[in-house]
Amino acid sequence: MGHSLRKVDEIRANGRKEHRFFLFRKISKIEQRYDEWRDHTVTNKILPAYERLLRKSVRYRYITLAVVTSILIVSLGMIISGRLQFILFETDDAETVNITITMPIGTPLEQTAEVVKKYEQVCLDIPEINSTFAMAGAVSDLEGAGGDSSSSHVGQLILELKGAEHRDRTSVAIQDEIRDRVGELPSVKNVRMEGMSGGPSGPALTFTVVGDSIEQLDHAVVRIKDVLDDYEAIYGIGDDSDRGKRELRFTLRDGASELGFTRFDLGRQIQGAVFGLEAFTFAGNREDIDVRVTLPPRVRRSSSQIENMYVFTPEGTPVPLTEVVSIEESQAYATIRRLDRKRAISVQADVYRELENPDQLAAKLRPILEEAISDLHGVQMVQRGRQKDFADSMKSLPVGMLVASGLIYVVLAWLFASFIQPIVVMLAIPFAMIGMIWGHIIMGTSMTFLSMIGFIALAGIVVNDSLIFMEFFNERRREGLDVFDAGVATGKARFRAIMLTTITTVLGITPLMLETSFQAKFLIPM
Repeated sequence: MGHSLRKVDEIRANGRKEHRFFLFRKISKIEQRYDEWRDHTVTNKILPAYERLLRKSVRYRYITLAVVTSILIVSLGMIISGRLQFILFETDDAETVNITITMPIGTPLEQTAEVVKKYEQVCLDIPEINSTFAMAGAVSDLEGAGGDSSSSHVGQLILELKGAEHRDRTSVAIQDEIRDRVGELPSVKNVRMEGMSGGPSGPALTFTVVGDSIEQLDHAVVRIKDVLDDYEAIYGIGDDSDRGKRELRFTLRDGASELGFTRFDLGRQIQGAVFGLEAFTFAGNREDIDVRVTLPPRVRRSSSQIENMYVFTPEGTPVPLTEVVSIEESQAYATIRRLDRKRAISVQADVYRELENPDQLAAKLRPILEEAISDLHGVQMVQRGRQKDFADSMKSLPVGMLVASGLIYVVLAWLFASFIQPIVVMLAIPFAMIGMIWGHIIMGTSMTFLSMIGFIALAGIVVNDSLIFMEFFNERRREGLDVFDAGVATGKARFRAIMLTTITTVLGITPLMLETSFQAKFLIPM
């Protein structure tokens, strides 16, 4: 770099040397004309105009500060009013779509496979889908977090879409078409479609209720679903309370123990009547053969026949079953989930991004849902899913920003040997938000968590420019200039360097801003 600058000084002092080759001479003349035009434009036009503006701004500094502060307040108001939306991660498009199908507990594998095949046929007819991978009886976790499961009532389809730059519709529009073509299937409990967009996975809305009474939790879930169903932007409402199969429950009567019956003995006899007993095992050459004695199917499959059966006391006396037990039909839970030793049920739903902001909608719904279940004793609502991720992220970000600001202040205070000048340097950081906010508005993108990461990087650039600006200002002050003239001289001296830094940064990220691929869309807010 030093060699290049020395070469420029030699050219300005002695003129350019003539090259022997015609092409090099032409290029040299073009370069010389460009240098003359650039220096003339910057030195005779831009810098004088900037100096006049700078002098007026410094002379009327209170008006300047009021105008810039007003612009900052208006910019922040764009976020607070919702004109510029903030979302943790933008998930309106993806190149991989995961479809999870959940049937009622106990559904045969063949029936689950039929539903999966119906979805697969619809997906194959959509031109934007390159390939499909379907399986029945198992669900795979695409993020590798250990969420794989296998059961006869679940199925999964993984769709690979064309690149975002090669299709006119988003993955959300394709998902809507799949839902419309398949329609409502009464045998399906829940169908969840999710685009793998690089952000946190899971449904857009998750509301978890905890309590000790399962009846109260059931009432809370019904009320939450009713509230969510009133919103047009919400779809795919479901819960994770897996109901099991219908079952018969046998409870010993008061006089059963006097006849010698116990729960273990009675349960063994009822189990033997329904499932049979192993009477003998033949030892074969390669495998053992079990001999099981069972009642006829017409008896085993009839609840009335089971109720009319006889059981035997320890002495071998037959007694009608209904004399020693009370029988009731009920339905148990196939899965029991607990949170801090309390029963927990989560209500999940997705949100049409073009209609509502999921994070803002979740914040608006929370007090409404808490009011809806406030009269249910012992039931509480806790944060889970994306709402908890959003709260945790926003909780740690300000702390990290304060720590970084404190460390920057300490370094600057040591560098300048002053407690005031570091504050002046760091005051430029909040005003950098003006460009960030209006840049998102002009580009038509929402602010995301990556936008905040980009702002932290921008704060470093702003502090660097302000740091060098302050050092130049101190040098001018040591040369004997007053505050006003030192500020103007420093502004003129640093104008070209700051403009070059800004222009090169903008030009460097322009290809990314103009890119239409899915990966670029994910990074553009940063």
